[in-house]
Amino acid sequence: MALSMSADHGPAGEGATDALIGCLRNAHEASRRAARTALRHEELAATGTAVVPALHERMATLHRQVEQRHLVAVRLYSRLLAAQHWPHTDAAPACPGWSALMYATAQAAGSAGAVIALFDARRDEILALASDAVAERAHAMERRVGEGPSVDAVRTGRQVAVSGTEISRRWPGYGPGAAVLLVGSVVAVPVLAASACVGTLTLLNPAPAHEPAGLLGEALVRTMLSDAGPGAGPAVPGGDHRGAIYPAVGRISVRYGCSPDDALALVRARAFAGDIDLHAAADQVLNETR
Repeated sequence: MALSMSADHGPAGEGATDALIGCLRNAHEASRRAARTALRHEELAATGTAVVPALHERMATLHRQVEQRHLVAVRLYSRLLAAQHWPHTDAAPACPGWSALMYATAQAAGSAGAVIALFDARRDEILALASDAVAERAHAMERRVGEGPSVDAVRTGRQVAVSGTEISRRWPGYGPGAAVLLVGSVVAVPVLAASACVGTLTLLNPAPAHEPAGLLGEALVRTMLSDAGPGAGPAVPGGDHRGAIYPAVGRISVRYGCSPDDALALVRARAFAGDIDLHAAADQVLNETR
């Protein structure tokens, strides 16, 4: 379900509040259903009469994980409801749409900023949502130079945690720009579905967290964002469906007779040289008449 936020007064009116309350109730109910199912499997596994007790143990574990994921969603929805009363300062800006959710996520994770990114089966990014302008710019750098915490997390399927000077050593293209943005540490966790990485949650300057990063990423990708229909809600900061990138890669590939990977590298080089987003560089390619 898409969440609509006004520019000045948090969630837009009673309709948005009712929608949030509905999401909160649904998440509560989903967590209770998962808990009941887990308990039933736990009891079956403990009786000693089950034909395959290991199967019931496995099912109980899976449903406990689902329960925890929905409970994290409950706490995030609760933060969004509380956001209606946040003072709109630099520390707690009036965020439209999904950026309010990401701001709440950053708070829950004890971090200065947060970005959730979704990927298709080819590990190409199809959507990114950022908590604030700094997080958005940091993630845009990853897209532009093709390296960084979320890139490594989706490539390896493992958590990435880097801080200090190691950021620039590990990612020479991303690190210096991150330093300019005062990003001194990053954590990126993959979100897996059917053994494939479908998303990543990246945290900037994380502190000791109230919510584990892995559970937050699971709740966002597999519970909350999955409820958003195509085109639902307002324009999202950091959101980029990258509609121009593939046509631009195709045009360069045909023009210069190079591979798609080399063509994408050329688009990235243009973005880096012009200090612009990868999508903007792709638009430039498509708008060229020569």
